[in-house]
Amino acid sequence: AVDVSGNAFVSGQAGVLWPTTSGAYLGQIAGTDPYAAPFVTKVAFDGKSVIYSTFLDYAYEVSGLATLSNGNTFVAGNGTGSNYPTTQNAYQQNLAPGNAFLTELNSTGSGLVYSTTFGDASYSTHGLALDRDGNIWLAGQTSNAQFPMVNPIQSVYPLPNGFLSEPASTLSEFDPSGQTLKFSTFLGGPANGYASSVVVDSTRVVHV
Repeated sequence: AVDVSGNAFVSGQAGVLWPTTSGAYLGQIAGTDPYAAPFVTKVAFDGKSVIYSTFLDYAYEVSGLATLSNGNTFVAGNGTGSNYPTTQNAYQQNLAPGNAFLTELNSTGSGLVYSTTFGDASYSTHGLALDRDGNIWLAGQTSNAQFPMVNPIQSVYPLPNGFLSEPASTLSEFDPSGQTLKFSTFLGGPANGYASSVVVDSTRVVHV
């Protein structure tokens, strides 16, 4: 992702040798002995220096990254560890490992502004986008027929191949704080659903 000043934000998963900066939220991988963890690194617009670089708490993968006008960064991913932090005002506390997460990192990479889990272990998010109003859109998939629905286009789980273990695509929208689920729906028919990305255009039309 790129902010309004042209600085680049890179996120992914890295091992213990990934460089972090002084004052980072996490300067080393969290946990007893994980081999890798999510990171967020901000690179200056000219590509010649690292502004900040930090690990996040343990999760299996990062699936989306978006920057805000105030310099904060939203990161989405999957496979949280049992100790992945959620803030007091989280939409969903971390009650069990293996969930998807949505985390807001402050503008200096030194702390969390907001963090929540979403869905259960059968849900995974594969794309994140912000619309012009700051709402947060997540494209993903679930095999849980009880996945939370809010004003859905498609409220009934499509039961791909007649087995609940097969996934269906989902599209969900949070308010700019990440605390309120404003919209959530199933998408698709009898074929397996693997919604892989999402983007919102200037007219607020959402493309999945």
